[in-house]
Amino acid sequence: MSSLQLTLLHTNDLHGRVNQLTRIGTLVRGIRREVGSAGACCLYFDAGDSEDSILLESALTQGSAMEAILRSAGCDQAALGNAIPFRYGIEAIRGLSESFGKPLLCGNMHWPDGSIPAGLLPYVIEEVGGVKLAVIGLTAPMDAYQPFKIVIDSPIQILPELIGRVKAEGAQLVILLSHLGQKQDIELLESVTGVDVVIGGHSHDRVNPPLLVNGALILQAGQYGEVLGRLDLDINKYSGRIRRYSAQLIPVEDSTPEDAEVLEAVSQQKQRAQRIMDIEIGTLTEDISFVEGEECQAGNLLADALLACYPEAHAAFVMGEHWEEGLITGRLTKGALYSANRSTGNPGRIRVTGEQLEQFFTAALKKENITKRSPQMRGRMNGMPHVAGMRVIAHGREPGRVEILIREIRLQPHDVITAITSDYEISEILNYLPIPDEQVDYDIPTILPQVLETYIRNRSPIGRVEGGRIIYRDQA
Repeated sequence: MSSLQLTLLHTNDLHGRVNQLTRIGTLVRGIRREVGSAGACCLYFDAGDSEDSILLESALTQGSAMEAILRSAGCDQAALGNAIPFRYGIEAIRGLSESFGKPLLCGNMHWPDGSIPAGLLPYVIEEVGGVKLAVIGLTAPMDAYQPFKIVIDSPIQILPELIGRVKAEGAQLVILLSHLGQKQDIELLESVTGVDVVIGGHSHDRVNPPLLVNGALILQAGQYGEVLGRLDLDINKYSGRIRRYSAQLIPVEDSTPEDAEVLEAVSQQKQRAQRIMDIEIGTLTEDISFVEGEECQAGNLLADALLACYPEAHAAFVMGEHWEEGLITGRLTKGALYSANRSTGNPGRIRVTGEQLEQFFTAALKKENITKRSPQMRGRMNGMPHVAGMRVIAHGREPGRVEILIREIRLQPHDVITAITSDYEISEILNYLPIPDEQVDYDIPTILPQVLETYIRNRSPIGRVEGGRIIYRDQA
């Protein structure tokens, strides 16, 4: 036969939706049987961000549990998204690869010396039904990578080189697994030739029918496993050219049976997570309360932990809404702590003036900012700031000015101190006091729950956490 019938199944941005993936596994296996019985070939690709801290098993394993579950659903290749490198550091990619059983694909990430992070490959070439098929991965270049000292090449600059390499190795059909976003995929394909199919992610778009840009098909399957993408190709075996194609987005319904192999993988990852969760890290002699939008013990505990773990700092400040819930009296396990606080914020030391701190707290203590709900905080309030090593006096419930006291001495506007906080508090997302990453000494890949764990282990048992650190006074 002069043609290859190839079916490509695809997902992207699953973000921990295991219940959907158990059903996707059923659809994938069913379609593979259908395609195989007709003498055709079938591959399943994922375009990144299957992981998410909303899934406790993913949070406890730095995303690797989700990769194991994705593999069990029959996924052949997966691109690197941004969910895990941002949260846990570049080193966490190795764990993703080990659980997936093969490297993830990303051709535009490397260390300054040119070496590729463990757990990644820029591309793979496989022979499928007599056609040499190349699959290249790209991830989105984002400013948030800067603290990790990793280089993310521009897709427009690096893709022609990657295409040249795979063509030199005999690739007839080039597929791009892109975690760039639909707009960026279109811009990329307007400038670069040589790609036949783009399976996209990152922007959570449903693309049906496929977009045709510069001879390449662009597809994307929405988000959260709500649909499974399917692309059927008729390919000339000799030239590798696509002669005909058809595409659809298949709804993943609650009525779709769950796949036994995926359910078994989920069970294994739950057991793995449970072993981690059962580790005891300390004892609480009182409940640690969390109250959304108010100063509370949980927020103050986190501020205390930051200051204790980074004693070179004069003070710490952190938003309380890194917490999901409080902690109860008694034996405290790792599971209870990491369920209550799933933040992936990285601690960072900054040199900051009294004037800058006043700017931060004047904004942070305004009611409209406290109650504002942010997509980045998954719909929770921005909430209240919490402090350690200092007190904050707010003049008025909508403060026009604040005073910062360190050891009961007022910090003057020109005074400079070292403060410890996290990347969220000084980001443009919150925008109370945005500070460029190059001016921050980040402790990467440490995340806030790890800071809490260290603090509690070193000081257990933990008793009452002092409150009253932010004081409101009538406007003078």
